[in-house]
Amino acid sequence: MKESQAKVEGVLLMFSGTLRVISSVAVLTFTLGEGAWSAPGPMAHPVSSQETTLANPKAEAYYFFLLGRHLENTGDVTGAANAYDKAAQQDPESATIFSELGAMYVRHNQPDKAIAAAKQALIRDNDSEEAHRILGMVYAALGDDRNLRMELPRNPQALAEYTRNSISHLEQARALGSSDIRVLFTLGRLYLSTRAHENAIEVLTDVLDKEPHSNQALPLLARAYDGVGQRLDAIALLETATGTWSRSSKVLRELAKFYEQELRWADAVRTYEKAIQVNARSVSLKSNLASALLNAGETSRARDVLREVVELKPRNAPGLYLLSDVELRLNNFQAAKEMAQRLIALEPGGIRGAFALAQVFERCREYYEVIKTLEPAVAAARDGNMGSREIGGLLVQIGSAYQQLGEFDQAIVAFEEALKLSPNEVAFEAQLAQGYVVANRFLDALKLVRQARQYRLKNLSLLRLEALALEGLGEFEDAVSVMKLAVDTHKDSPVAYVALSNLYGQAGDLAQAQDILETAEKKFPGNTLVLFQRGTVFERQRQYEKAELLFREILSQDPKHAAALNYLGYMLADQDKKLEESVDLLQRAIKIDPYNGSFLDSLGWAYFKLNRFDLAEPHLLEASEQLRTNSVVQDHLGDLMYSLGRYREAIAAWERALSGDGNEIEVITIQKKIRNSTTHVDRD
Repeated sequence: MKESQAKVEGVLLMFSGTLRVISSVAVLTFTLGEGAWSAPGPMAHPVSSQETTLANPKAEAYYFFLLGRHLENTGDVTGAANAYDKAAQQDPESATIFSELGAMYVRHNQPDKAIAAAKQALIRDNDSEEAHRILGMVYAALGDDRNLRMELPRNPQALAEYTRNSISHLEQARALGSSDIRVLFTLGRLYLSTRAHENAIEVLTDVLDKEPHSNQALPLLARAYDGVGQRLDAIALLETATGTWSRSSKVLRELAKFYEQELRWADAVRTYEKAIQVNARSVSLKSNLASALLNAGETSRARDVLREVVELKPRNAPGLYLLSDVELRLNNFQAAKEMAQRLIALEPGGIRGAFALAQVFERCREYYEVIKTLEPAVAAARDGNMGSREIGGLLVQIGSAYQQLGEFDQAIVAFEEALKLSPNEVAFEAQLAQGYVVANRFLDALKLVRQARQYRLKNLSLLRLEALALEGLGEFEDAVSVMKLAVDTHKDSPVAYVALSNLYGQAGDLAQAQDILETAEKKFPGNTLVLFQRGTVFERQRQYEKAELLFREILSQDPKHAAALNYLGYMLADQDKKLEESVDLLQRAIKIDPYNGSFLDSLGWAYFKLNRFDLAEPHLLEASEQLRTNSVVQDHLGDLMYSLGRYREAIAAWERALSGDGNEIEVITIQKKIRNSTTHVDRD
């Protein structure tokens, strides 16, 4: 016999007389820390029932109960369960024994056995606070879809049922007097998850009353206030609390998220920075800060933070993706490309890296590279059973690249395939309809749009596309009627007014186009979209001073409005006015969008007007290569080549102008230029 066992049995014999006269089970008290019981006086060593005889069954039940507690403490869960079973045999009506057995199974992550034991306790005593507590906490864990060792259904319906059961049992435990903070906290959390916000407020307030420093309950209480429409109260609660919990990144993060919802980006940035002071190596906090900085317009700072994120966690896929996007916004094309390539290497079968890389190529106007990057990604996504909407998004991007290359049939094939994958996706419907319009397939566009509008009568994008299709078919009045309907149903959208104005402008009715924009400007004072459109109409009416004033007003509001910089710069150059300022404006536009063919053409044209042919040539050549069907761009290159005495190149450019879109050129004038250049060639 082991020495420890002999000592214990000796102690037990000393008290055996007392145990024999016990007529009922000693009163036990609960402490609901980890679901454990606290018996009166811990038992340090095992006890042998073979050498101890207990006359009273309840006293013997108590003995086995204590034995079970001890065996569990030594790690013998099976032995403890056997002891509890013997205790139950001696006192079969005791709910306490089954509750303790259930608590033991909870502690040892055996939820199925814990549920069975707690249910047995409730059969014996439906008012067993401990049994309700056990069931409530176990069902809560199951409803959270935690990885428990249990063969039970895990579908959404089953998870919802577990949550309902948990709430029911925790409510009963609370009603029976449970003051266990974990019971109250879990109940409050479940109320919040099931949108019972008022109940959540009551319970979580109780938690904070009992434990004022619970930095877990505070964010949940704030969300509960937000759930009943009291977001400002939620923010006030967290702002007040940050003094007490200034060292809690959890509370600070929650406050920052509320600031974001209120679009208070500067406050969000400040709060995330405080949270990072508490938890300097938190990748998620730094990622949150970067997003807030982006929304606050601090793109360079966001880039620096994201570089820290990637340095801390090189395999952080979301960080790499966002950093690629930010580098691209800053026109750091090589850095953006490198981040995207790292992401592709990290996620070989994923689509994020390919999408990020394609974005880089798209900004660089390398449309064939966009297609080469995305087509294998689409194939991999299909093999990996990727969602149809995600695959459709890649196909739309491929189609857009084909469209930019002038390969309209290929573009339409991609758009059609995307829509086939997601038949009711309005963005895909609109993209395909636009593809039909660009390809002059107006009947196809009209059929598609009208079919789509059966379910989205007031969708502005579809209304605009229907008007474009009707205009392409020569049904101008019907197109106007559609856009007037768009204005009536979207009175608060400047886009609707601009689209109607565009329709009149394309038909040559510039006065009517201007009237509509004047109405829009009164309704949306200072709106840059309306101001820009008015400026373009004034320019077409040869009212250059009025146009210039409007473009300058836009730039006073937004000095980085690239379209206004380009339009004003080009307009000045085309009139041979303020040419040095024209160059400055266009250089600013190109700094924002370095590979924009229209901007490159404008700057090349301004240099041409200054007789700086050496500076004009690279810009006009690049624009010509990028915009091969743009007649004006090819005409500009032809004029430069003629001035340089490169007559054959001039003729080739002018011929491209004649075969291009034909917009804003005089065919007779270009034909005359070609004849004149041919004379020079013949002389050579």
